[in-house]
Amino acid sequence: ANITEGESSTLAWDVDGATTLDLTDSLGNTIDISALAVTMDSIAQMLMAPGTVTYTLTATNIDGNDVATADVVVEAIPTIDMFAAVPTRVASGADSTLSWMTTNAASVRLEENTVDLGIPATDINASYLATALAADSTYVLYAANSLGYEVASAPVTLTVGAPVNISFTATPSAAAPSDAITLAWINDGGTTLTVNDGTADVCVVNVLADVSDGNCNVTAPAATGNYTYTL
Repeated sequence: ANITEGESSTLAWDVDGATTLDLTDSLGNTIDISALAVTMDSIAQMLMAPGTVTYTLTATNIDGNDVATADVVVEAIPTIDMFAAVPTRVASGADSTLSWMTTNAASVRLEENTVDLGIPATDINASYLATALAADSTYVLYAANSLGYEVASAPVTLTVGAPVNISFTATPSAAAPSDAITLAWINDGGTTLTVNDGTADVCVVNVLADVSDGNCNVTAPAATGNYTYTL
């Protein structure tokens, strides 16, 4: 029998001529079946760890004994170790890449707004390019072991719209003339970024990861006063 960890396997017997039965497993356990019928009965055993467990049933009477064995193969529960999209916010018509990693999975499937996208089932550690996005879409990844035991990821939503700035800071916020200043930002969406000091662009960023969460160093103006940097 094959089961997934945490499930139960039923051991059943049909014995003729025995007066006693003993049941043991390859893990060193003796299972109490004294309340069960010697001739025909069954017992369910829950198994929590992947591997093969062999059960041995010994039927005995005054003339001797007979032994039968049964193997139960326990498969691991699949896990989705990572499922993410970069970027999660895009302009209309733009693309985003969904990536994932799994453990103990024999197959996966990917749904967009509950519709199966038909990716290769064997892409257990892979990525998918969501192209020409026109509206917000939600993706869920499912991973299954060879027995069909399936788990689902948390939903990942791709938002279509203009970039949103989450934070923009200057450190230090008060500096002496010509001191170094670090400008740092966190954004949701966007493919390029510029910072302007009112007269010129002092930072230009085209690397997607740095547009999302990055910084640049600038030199404070030589003259004293209040200055504004615009992202």
